[in-house]
Amino acid sequence: MRRGVAVAITIVFCISIVLSILLFQLTQPGNSSFSEVVITQTVTVPNLNYNESQSTGVVLETYDWTSIDSLVLTLRNVGSSSVQFVDWYIDSKPITSASGSCVTTPLDVGTACTVTLFYQQSYSTGYYFTQSIPYAVKVVTVDGQAYLYCIVDGESGSASPSIGDCTHPQLLLESYNWYTATSLILVLRNEGSIPIRFADWFINGIAPSGVTGCATELTAGTSCIATLTIGAAPYSAGVTYEVKVVTLDGSMFSFQVTDGSAN
Repeated sequence: MRRGVAVAITIVFCISIVLSILLFQLTQPGNSSFSEVVITQTVTVPNLNYNESQSTGVVLETYDWTSIDSLVLTLRNVGSSSVQFVDWYIDSKPITSASGSCVTTPLDVGTACTVTLFYQQSYSTGYYFTQSIPYAVKVVTVDGQAYLYCIVDGESGSASPSIGDCTHPQLLLESYNWYTATSLILVLRNEGSIPIRFADWFINGIAPSGVTGCATELTAGTSCIATLTIGAAPYSAGVTYEVKVVTLDGSMFSFQVTDGSAN
């Protein structure tokens, strides 16, 4: 009986050794007895740089303002959706007409278009731009987005000044009356975004003997009436003269008026 017990103990011992060896092998890396299980999960990470108001974007690639009555723009859509243009402004004034691919078809993402803006150069209407001076051009899309570019009259190229450089006084001659030989009445309107204070006045290079009206600061979007007393200055009825208005910041505006008439 003792011999049977000894055999049983020996068998159990041998089995435990074999199991230990097998367990050791199974737990080693690279053992072919194991199948690697990979669990994948799709995680959506929000784009923190996205802004719905910037889902469309239009950049000014080039411009050509070497003509006295038209301006050519090349615009590129760098946004994420197509753009349709509806309105165009130069120096806050709507243009006379526009032509080109930017007008006739929507601008798809990644593409460019060209538009020519036409206006009537005139002192009386305010469409009088001075070479080497920067002006703001505003482009409006059908969904109400507005893009501003600052470009220089008389120049062309791909670069434009900072939009801050376009913040300068903008003065419009709404009307005038020179029926009285000894006085000229001017109705002036501030079409810009900053207030204007007047400093000097000239008619054909000659300062008037006196000026009344427009004596206080002219705020944006408002008008004032200035009466220039002419005195004995040599002006002739039916002849057109240049009126220059100088502001305190040194800006100068020129308008055409005709002696003996009104407009």
